[in-house]
Amino acid sequence: FLLLLVSANAGCIVENPICYVDTPARILGSENVALGPITPEYCAQLCANGKFRLAGTENGGECYCGDQLNTDKPKAAPSCGTACTGDSSQKCGGVWFISVFEVKCSGAPEPAPQVQPELVNPCFKSPFSQMPFCNATLPIDTRVADAISRMSLTEKIGALGTNTPEIKSLGLPRYNWWSEASSGVQSARNTETTKFPFPITTGMSFNRSLW
Repeated sequence: FLLLLVSANAGCIVENPICYVDTPARILGSENVALGPITPEYCAQLCANGKFRLAGTENGGECYCGDQLNTDKPKAAPSCGTACTGDSSQKCGGVWFISVFEVKCSGAPEPAPQVQPELVNPCFKSPFSQMPFCNATLPIDTRVADAISRMSLTEKIGALGTNTPEIKSLGLPRYNWWSEASSGVQSARNTETTKFPFPITTGMSFNRSLW
């Protein structure tokens, strides 16, 4: 019975989080300790590993730890409603809004969230692997034409924007392409990328050597 009780209470519990406005100086800790997708519980575990008393989630995928707030007068935020990168059904702060809570962990460590791989190649699975657009021996124009021919009108329209919905006909999940092309490859899990000159700002410079 005691073993079952310990198992039931293993991991981390998040209770009564408080939403504050964060600042560039950070009101909790100093560095984001999340190296991948998070949930409030997993952020608590990361902070427990460092033996901190408080944990805070921010901007969906950031986690901060500390023993106390870095300010005596924290400002309440209106909402910490950004979905967590490790579980979209949970909330992890917001843009410069941090959800702070006590670290309460015991027993076996809280496991890291299991999420869908960032790279999804439909050509590795059936039935798409048998379709012409997945046949690497065919000319690229033939493969593109085959893929487009399989898409519905709704899917084609959706693919014209930055935030493309799921394309079921090609086995592709939703994806935000950041179509202004000012950044290198990135995702909500990894936002550190190479930044390229943005066409509009380059034009505004009136410096012909940049064109």
